[in-house]
Amino acid sequence: MQSFRRTISTTVAILLAGLPAISCGGQSAAAVTPAGGNATVAVPGSGFTLDSPLDMLRGSSAGNEDYAPQHNGAEYGADLPYNRCSVSALEAILEPAWAGETRSGSDMAYCIYRLQLDPAAPGAELVISWSGNAPAAGKCFIGLANWDSGRWQWQALAQGSQLAITDPASLADPAMHCLAAVVLLGQTACVLSEISLGETAPELSYPIVDTGQDTSHDANGQPVDPLPGQPFYGQDAQYSGTAASYTDNGDGTVTDNITGLMWVQSPNNLEKVTFAQTAGIADALELGGYDDWRVPTIKELYSLIDFRGETGMSALDGIPFIDTEYFDFIYGDESQGERHIDAQYWSATQYVSTTMDGAVTNFGVNFADGRIKGYGLTDPFNQPMRQFLRCVRGNPDYGINDFIDNGDGTITDLATGLSWMQLDSGSFDAGPRSDGTLNWQEALDWAENLDYGGHDDWRLPNAKELQSLVDYSRSPATTASAAIDPLFTSTQILDEGGSVDWAQYWSSTSHFDGPPELLGNRACYVCFGEGQGFMEVPPGSQQYQFWDVHGAGCQRSDLKDGDPEDYPHGFGPQGDVQRIFNMVRCVRGGLAD
Repeated sequence: MQSFRRTISTTVAILLAGLPAISCGGQSAAAVTPAGGNATVAVPGSGFTLDSPLDMLRGSSAGNEDYAPQHNGAEYGADLPYNRCSVSALEAILEPAWAGETRSGSDMAYCIYRLQLDPAAPGAELVISWSGNAPAAGKCFIGLANWDSGRWQWQALAQGSQLAITDPASLADPAMHCLAAVVLLGQTACVLSEISLGETAPELSYPIVDTGQDTSHDANGQPVDPLPGQPFYGQDAQYSGTAASYTDNGDGTVTDNITGLMWVQSPNNLEKVTFAQTAGIADALELGGYDDWRVPTIKELYSLIDFRGETGMSALDGIPFIDTEYFDFIYGDESQGERHIDAQYWSATQYVSTTMDGAVTNFGVNFADGRIKGYGLTDPFNQPMRQFLRCVRGNPDYGINDFIDNGDGTITDLATGLSWMQLDSGSFDAGPRSDGTLNWQEALDWAENLDYGGHDDWRLPNAKELQSLVDYSRSPATTASAAIDPLFTSTQILDEGGSVDWAQYWSSTSHFDGPPELLGNRACYVCFGEGQGFMEVPPGSQQYQFWDVHGAGCQRSDLKDGDPEDYPHGFGPQGDVQRIFNMVRCVRGGLAD
């Protein structure tokens, strides 16, 4: 499982003139403890007093935009913070409110902050942190109070500590006001380095692991390093998500520290099996002290894909699309007539329609060539198809979406933490063809410049983010819909056979497939309509059948630019259609801090 806190910080400093900085910051502090009274309140352990919150705020800035503090800090030898600092994420206000404060003793400075929380915002976390070294005999004190209260709650912060209040709203009045007071005490000087009010998100049940892709390429596959506003900016390498993190448990299992899933390190001892055998193998497996292993769903299995892989022209020059530092991997056995890319893995996810000429089909991931495809349970010779099996356990909620319609044209998936356009590029008639279809560079540019739903930080999703949207219980043939939740609007197209279908959608992820001189000229897409192709039946006959060859929900790749007319029979052994002009559904959020 993964949890995260996104913090938008306002940095403020209290500098005692001519003196070095004190500080405390880094670890968690103990819980705030109640103390104080209803009039002048002692700061525990300091020998100093402050007025009660009620007295301190009389005549202060509540509801008054023109309020100016009574003191400018000169008498304390301090440069006090700006009078108003906005934290845009929560429409919160951090505002010094210095009316009526009491100060006694020497070597002490303090500041009072009014926090106004947005009632409609998610949970907030107040973080007060420090940097530097505390002076001799120096101390830092933090006080929190309800706006209407006469009591402070105080916490002394030791050097190297941090105070985090995960529910400041519990201290707020009905108008969502609360107070934070910082008292800085020392024989030398004090610096308050940061107060931040940040959004907290619930633990994600379906965190998306980053693709790992860290290089950028233009339409010809040439390496580029674009800046914002330049051509080809916005691709996968420009946006970092949550990096993969694995633990080798030393017992034949590997834990994914991001997803909470545990995997078998060596897939069924590197032996291929039929799909009919998979459930029995998983049920009988006892490994690492666990007996609750299962066949992974396609979304669980795809969480392992690493798009630094390269298909290569053979096993000698290929790079697997999985982290081989943690997971055992072998290519297809060419001595037995297999191709080196015959390294497909079964998932438990059955296609709700059929592929080819009516074949019962399960989805799988090919970690040799970086694709999701639907695989028939039998081969062309009507023999059971044999593939690898890597069993999984843990996090039973992984891959299950939790969509919320925000009412503004956007959909948030609470399971992944991502927000999506409810519409797609077809709804805007986007692109030079005015039909919503774009080549890859056009797709990147359109996403980067989109202002929609009150947001302008949209981007083209990477392949793993995009695949998270697929609803594998739907397909054009069985539900007369795109393979996506009906909350989303999907533009219909006419396919190459003249029938109604739904589009392929671009991702920002390059696909390193093909000969070295062309490596990087393709990009991944996900089919939300059928995964169509031109099958030559029988092989060598020059007779082509236009079929759903890989299923709605497959992930393949397309040329980043070119003319589809140059590929009348598609690409590859199943003749994958080469549309080149695909649709876009943009995403926001989900980036690493």
